[in-house]
Amino acid sequence: SAIKDVNDIHLKTLLKDFFCDKNFTKQFYNSPAAIVHHHNYMGGLLDHTVEILKICRTMCKIFPDLNQDLLFCGVLLHDIGKIKTYTYGTGPIGFSEDGELLDHVYISCEMVKERMIRLKTPEELSNQILHMILSHHGYISYGWGSSVDPKTPEALTLHHADNMDAKVKEAFQRLL
Repeated sequence: SAIKDVNDIHLKTLLKDFFCDKNFTKQFYNSPAAIVHHHNYMGGLLDHTVEILKICRTMCKIFPDLNQDLLFCGVLLHDIGKIKTYTYGTGPIGFSEDGELLDHVYISCEMVKERMIRLKTPEELSNQILHMILSHHGYISYGWGSSVDPKTPEALTLHHADNMDAKVKEAFQRLL
């Protein structure tokens, strides 16, 4: 339903290019979102993404000037590199070689950039999406892996929604 809510044709095309790809969606739906801290189970990436989307839907109601299309696209794509970051399914969750060497933020950017180039997504839009992915872990001073600070309202919203979801889920998981 989130893709149906996106009106921008370029962003909708990008999202469909990923989420209508059966190989991608199978991996996305089964992947964990982490090894230890939060959503560290099969299907955790999907749960984490849906939870962030719910938070961001509320944020769009509170702040109607947010670009909902851009924000929803950033939410759906910000962690997609995790499908290549972890090994899972036959034993404990671990890092793949790419995950160990490159991290999910870089992998996500590369996956998205490759498709945006192929789809001829306008550069300004491409830069906005890549900025959201690169900055979703927050401020560089946090030391959480972002290579750039969030500089747009949508990037800032994604960062805080991602962080809140991860921290609250982690707290609940510790109670189990």
